Amino acid sequence: MASALVAALAVAVAGCNAVPRLHSPESLPASGSSTTKFHMQGGQLCVLEEWGRVGDHIEGTGSLYDVERALLARGRLRVPLNGLAVVQTSGYEFRYGAIPMMIATAGMIGGAVACAVNPKACFGSCPTFYVPAGKSWRLQAEGFSTSVARALEATDLDALSDAVPERGFVTVAMRNEALETHVVRSLGVVSVLGPPGSTVLRTHERDFVAVGPRHAAEACTWEREVCPLVAERDGIELLPESDPADLAARTHLELGFGAPATTDAGLVVTARNSLMMTYVLYHVIALLGRGYGAFLAGIERGDRQLLARMDRFGRTLGDLDIAFRQGPGPWRRAGGIAYLGPIARSTLVVPFRLDRPNEPVQVRLEMARANWRIDSVGLAPIVARALPGVRSAPELVAARGLDPARVEAWLRGDAAALVTLPGQEVVLRFAVPGSESGAVGYFLESRGYYHEWMRDSWLRDEDIPTAWRYLDDPAAALRELAPRYKAVEAEMAAVFEASRLGAGGRP
Repeated sequence: MASALVAALAVAVAGCNAVPRLHSPESLPASGSSTTKFHMQGGQLCVLEEWGRVGDHIEGTGSLYDVERALLARGRLRVPLNGLAVVQTSGYEFRYGAIPMMIATAGMIGGAVACAVNPKACFGSCPTFYVPAGKSWRLQAEGFSTSVARALEATDLDALSDAVPERGFVTVAMRNEALETHVVRSLGVVSVLGPPGSTVLRTHERDFVAVGPRHAAEACTWEREVCPLVAERDGIELLPESDPADLAARTHLELGFGAPATTDAGLVVTARNSLMMTYVLYHVIALLGRGYGAFLAGIERGDRQLLARMDRFGRTLGDLDIAFRQGPGPWRRAGGIAYLGPIARSTLVVPFRLDRPNEPVQVRLEMARANWRIDSVGLAPIVARALPGVRSAPELVAARGLDPARVEAWLRGDAAALVTLPGQEVVLRFAVPGSESGAVGYFLESRGYYHEWMRDSWLRDEDIPTAWRYLDDPAAALRELAPRYKAVEAEMAAVFEASRLGAGGRP
């Protein structure tokens, strides 16, 4: 990592910096003669080739797109200055300070420099959600992390494992910490009551269950001893290194547990994805280059062939598959955990029915080795199933970097979605029922999608034929990209975290 930073510093000093230039409307130059993207407060995008200030407007020649990135107009356009949120000009800039809400720190500057060498590792991937933790905030979830276009809009359900109600409310901060446009349709907190002494979790199929005490594995069979590594939910993760020849190469972990004394049990897993798919996604976007807009427009129109191409990568890598057995018999599949995202750890349970409650249980986790980070795995009895939930709507606490009136309009239902841009934050609270009669689990339900911004540094890799070849044959792409990913794998996480937009403390 140190050598990479030294090399990156040399690049930065030579004038090649990490991110596109970002301007607030107040800091915008008087005119421009290169492609400039004007991001509007309502989420619309105006792309102008030549432009200048004329009174309280920007005038120029280009194209106007709505929040769904459908073309609204082309030709001579006028954009009101008071409707602008952020302006993205071409070139690179070694700073984040052009927008007041993006607070530079020493760590961010280091990450920005490293991004010049490894731009596919820079932070991205959907809205991030935090809950209060003393004087700071603790990361809990990332919303709809596979919804990179409107046609892929989805609903996520994530445990708020560290949420503690205060005066009857759970508080959640939602942030846009990347060069992305987020379109949030709805947010809610679902409260689920379980029996006293239990822990309420969601299953891999999105049902709610209550589990009893979780037991760690007594034996772990893998490439090395990992029982202590996966025993506790502590942030210390099992992260298998990628295969240098194939990013889809699989591995498996076998765990041995004592007799569970029940026929109704579940495997409690805390995990997240590695940055491998982020790297592959960004690389494909870079290869598409100036053709990415047309590709995204096809996705937005629901082009089935394009959607099938997008889905092939996920099917090639597969889920985190879980199977179990008692004795030497065949393995029985319990279920699979689909892609969770690379930012926040998620805890969920995969239930299964046992034939013999007084015999030990073996569990097998099989996965694409480069694709998963496993924090903890335990076996627990299921003490209640099919628990109902109570959904609470949000109330605004604070809005930073965007107009509170827009947030209030969305909360009232007067706007179909809340659009957020880089560095913006919304703090919300949710009224939740009391927990006097048992255990309560809190779950964040988020629905929406997001658009990745094209980074200028990615355009150097434009190769549209190769992009389509990768989309047509993901298995071959994952083999071809394996050596390139291997070369940057060790520093990916550090660069990713350091390049996050915004400060890490209280919103």
